[in-house]
Amino acid sequence: MSIYRFLYRLVAGFWLVIGALTAITVFVYVVAFKVIDSYISGQFPWMHDIIGKWLANFSPGILHIMGILLGLFCLYFGGELLLFRPWTRTVGIGFHLGMGMFMIALSITIYELMTNSPLINSTLDEFTPVLLLGFGLVVGIGLVALGFQMGSRTAITIFTGEEPAQVALPKAICPTCGHPLDVNKEMCPVCDAAPDQMLPPSKPRLVDLSSGKEYPVSTVRALTYIGRKDSDASVQFEDTTVSKDHAVIEYTDGSFFLHARQDSNGTFVNNEKIRDKEIVHNDIIRFGRVQVKFIAGE
Repeated sequence: MSIYRFLYRLVAGFWLVIGALTAITVFVYVVAFKVIDSYISGQFPWMHDIIGKWLANFSPGILHIMGILLGLFCLYFGGELLLFRPWTRTVGIGFHLGMGMFMIALSITIYELMTNSPLINSTLDEFTPVLLLGFGLVVGIGLVALGFQMGSRTAITIFTGEEPAQVALPKAICPTCGHPLDVNKEMCPVCDAAPDQMLPPSKPRLVDLSSGKEYPVSTVRALTYIGRKDSDASVQFEDTTVSKDHAVIEYTDGSFFLHARQDSNGTFVNNEKIRDKEIVHNDIIRFGRVQVKFIAGE
């Protein structure tokens, strides 16, 4: 994980440099247009041709505004990326994909203009054009790969600080005593219940640790919604730290699973913040400030 954080910081520094260079270059180009244009056309005719080929349909004023805005955006984006703002991951996916494809196309264009031959028919015998082409392709492909990587689970964890929500998978649990079952054995190792003797737990419930009040957990409807007093939830708590749609308890195949939903103040099981987790008998659950004990049955 630390390697990826280091990578993102390098990328942030890259965009800070690119943004500063872009903004300064465009500003200087606006101030001394004639001098710079004549110098480029004389010393770097291929660069002059690229500018003319790529930007022929734009007026100079529009190009100046676009260049300055791009530079300022790269500066802002790089600074926010250094702080791992969540929005930079979302924007960064499309931004890096687009800039990567732009770099690939630009490097091919530079090569063809410097060698006066299409890339597919070239002998690749000139060092400078080949070097520029290779550099552009490496940077372009790298940016495209970075765009895809920013959509990965690793990136989500880094930028949000939480693991992406996962659907809890049912496990083999003895419904009679709640002990994990060995799938290779026919009987529960704790209560010796055979499969045909295993009964659903009776009266599963949540017990409020402050008031002692009990809230039933359904095994008929499969889902028990937890929320605030003024919500439509089946279990309601009179506490402002509990959201209207805070969490839900799912009963499936003899096991109970707690899924956090729109929980502004968090959902915790035994002091561990969770999104999806299997709960067992005597687990301590906290919704915001409300603490309850889960009782799987009598």
